[in-house]
Amino acid sequence: MRTTPLQFRTLQSPPTARGRAPGFPTPEQLKELFTPEALEACPHARAMFEQMKQLGATPVAQPVALAEPNSPAQRKAPVNFQAATSPTTEWPPTEAYSRTLAGAARNVPDNSLKGREEADFRAFTRDRIQTIQARQLKDNDSMRRLVHTKQLFGGEVEVHWNPNLEKVVDLFGHQSLGGLIRISDASNEETPDGKNMYGMALELVGNDGQLTDILMTGGSEATEASQARDPEAQLALFNMLDHPFKIGGLVQMGFEVGAIEAGKMVLDVGRMKSDLDSVAELTAWSRAPFRLKGKDGDHYLVKMRAVPIDPAPGKAADSAGETTSQRLVNEFQSRIEKGEARWRFDLQFMKPGDDPNDGRKTWGGEWLPAGEIVIPRVTDQVRAEEMAQAAENTKFNIWKGKEEHDKGPDLEVFYPHGWTNQARLWAYGRSAANRGVGA
Repeated sequence: MRTTPLQFRTLQSPPTARGRAPGFPTPEQLKELFTPEALEACPHARAMFEQMKQLGATPVAQPVALAEPNSPAQRKAPVNFQAATSPTTEWPPTEAYSRTLAGAARNVPDNSLKGREEADFRAFTRDRIQTIQARQLKDNDSMRRLVHTKQLFGGEVEVHWNPNLEKVVDLFGHQSLGGLIRISDASNEETPDGKNMYGMALELVGNDGQLTDILMTGGSEATEASQARDPEAQLALFNMLDHPFKIGGLVQMGFEVGAIEAGKMVLDVGRMKSDLDSVAELTAWSRAPFRLKGKDGDHYLVKMRAVPIDPAPGKAADSAGETTSQRLVNEFQSRIEKGEARWRFDLQFMKPGDDPNDGRKTWGGEWLPAGEIVIPRVTDQVRAEEMAQAAENTKFNIWKGKEEHDKGPDLEVFYPHGWTNQARLWAYGRSAANRGVGA
């Protein structure tokens, strides 16, 4: 088990004849390195950016805080974290995972954009997110999340990892990690009502205080794949769903992705909406692939799934005057004050013949338990409210600790693969940067 100290990493740069550390980037290079998306992807990147500029001018030993003192992240790092719960899942033996890896696809090429194509699509993505968020503005209003606006529950979470899986792939090297969870209505409405899609976002604190975010969205077994085949189609769909003139939005989406593809996406949006009697009943998928490194040195692609473990029936009847989202908030608050909520965290390994680049395509492999997600029983209301606010404030991003400028010790654990995940960096960065900006 790794127990690397959390708080400080020392950067030492011996002076040179010109007064600058050898190979240290210039201020102009730093501006290119720390893009707006990069600064949003890591909570402490901005502070590191300023400190690196100072180091470039005056090379001295400088401690860089990886987690702010007394922050939720620092308190839940592996060197400090003590789980309050234990897993209930019966883990398959190591041999089951060894057999799965033996038949899995290896070292799958990444189709991320490069060069001019990357620059052009990054600009397009940021402009599209900006346009959609600006539509939300009213008099004296400010921009909010692009989607998943309504938090149904936010608070502390514990994830227990399957030790038998850890024997064949690199995970975090710890039996349990702590962090934050945010369960949300997937729309951009502040108090949504009726059938909808839902989402689960985890922010886990790993080695050296690195944050790893895991994002999944709900639906049904028939809709475990994405509505969109690629990020271009996803952006067209976002634009249509938020368009002030639905016919105009549909026409624009048909022009951008083709009429047939647009029709499929509209159909799938409807199929993915569900009636929940409790968020404890939510099943959610990552839909895009992520990379894990095997103990054999090869890399494997996985998709993720959260499946509820024996939830008690939720409140089926609506209370007078409550919207669906209000009912779900109240139901889960009452539930979690009485006991825990649990989900099994599964992985599906890509097999030869599966398509890693078309989000609408499902994979053929079986789902295997990789961990267990637990929301502990709430016993301290004051702390629960603090953690709920922390979850609401969190700017989730699957690229934390994964970028070139910010390679953390958990870099290889759930590394985002492909063009779709590449575009999510730009989309999340722009959406996060816009939050709180007024009209």
